[in-house]
Amino acid sequence: MNRQDVIRTIGEALADGGLSGRGRHFRLVQPDLVWMVDLDQIPGTARLGISVGVCPAQLAGEQWPDRANDCPIILYPDAGGEPFGLDHWRSWEGLDAASEIADDERRRSLSEIGDSVAELAGRVTTLNQLKQLYEAGRLRGFVRKDARLLLEGGSTPTGLAR
Repeated sequence: MNRQDVIRTIGEALADGGLSGRGRHFRLVQPDLVWMVDLDQIPGTARLGISVGVCPAQLAGEQWPDRANDCPIILYPDAGGEPFGLDHWRSWEGLDAASEIADDERRRSLSEIGDSVAELAGRVTTLNQLKQLYEAGRLRGFVRKDARLLLEGGSTPTGLAR
């Protein structure tokens, strides 16, 4: 499989899981928040990185962010652990188009990655659910200061009117 095949396979799993988009950028918009997924080439390698951004409506400003890395909460599923639950390296090895993993096994691994991201985005649809995930210590990644305040129950400026 080449890099485009890897992107297409993950993208199909994300789309099957309810995210819209194509190519390298996907999103799932809920009334309280948006989930964004970007598939990015890691420079100097044949490997893809996955960034998952979450933006609560209160922090969105006039419009939703365009990219996952523009979100106030950024998760990196290939770092393993919570909240994606894919800790076995074989799944993540599929992101490297240069790895020697067999194509059918790679497709299964990539679909598993896309499915786990889509499942989380489809399950956590409200700010309250996102707060519960945060309170349980399951949001491992980058959480901007204003997002941390919001998740911890503090006040933040109002974003999108919903």
